[in-house]
Amino acid sequence: MMYNEVREQFSTSCLWPFSYHGSRGDIMSEELKEELDQTIDEDQVAQNKTEDPGDPEGEVGEKMLLRMNDHHKELRDWGFSFINWVPGMEILDIGCGGGAAISEMLKLSEGSIVKGIDKSYKSIEVSVRQNAQAIAYERCSVKQYDVMDMPYIDNAYDLVTAIETVYFWEDPVIAFQHVRKVLKPGGSFAVLAETGTPSPDDATKFNTPMKVYTASELEEIMKKAGFSSCVSRHGDNDYLMVEGIK
Repeated sequence: MMYNEVREQFSTSCLWPFSYHGSRGDIMSEELKEELDQTIDEDQVAQNKTEDPGDPEGEVGEKMLLRMNDHHKELRDWGFSFINWVPGMEILDIGCGGGAAISEMLKLSEGSIVKGIDKSYKSIEVSVRQNAQAIAYERCSVKQYDVMDMPYIDNAYDLVTAIETVYFWEDPVIAFQHVRKVLKPGGSFAVLAETGTPSPDDATKFNTPMKVYTASELEEIMKKAGFSSCVSRHGDNDYLMVEGIK
């Protein structure tokens, strides 16, 4: 759900070394620069551990979910542009977070039914509020399930989406097999990620362990899970979309 956001926040809100001058107008010393950089990194780690995108909780989690609804819009707009939207689609959004993707897909497919699942109860709360009207009109439902235990019948969906979430799936091959089962023949599984470039601290960045996958790794997982074909797309800002077809 949130890969580049934390560094972005620090870069826009903190006083970076190159913008600092001492009382006599002297540029900050290299030693002080290093000390400030270390402080920023420590603060970032502390914030990551509090704002856990793998399992949002409490007031902090709610604020993060609302922020991600906005922060990930550019990624969603880019990825959704490649999907063949037709009226009346049956759609499942796994790891629905704050529910913004559900709202957008309800508009992109006229008369569609969009269901969302997330293992986080806080995500369900926020997503239900986000989509209250669609839920009232029975075009949407949001339930607390993990990808590994979702209760949906086989061959039910035209499209399954996973936006900024596969980082946190414990066994992606089995999870992708579950996704394939609930897709209709010819249905599409769209994985969207803000990055396809792993970094050394991915595994310890948040309280919930995560793994960033390259395009080739996701393609290999798709193949192992039994998808008949898949295609990768790369966008600006390191955006990645991997789409598998049942």
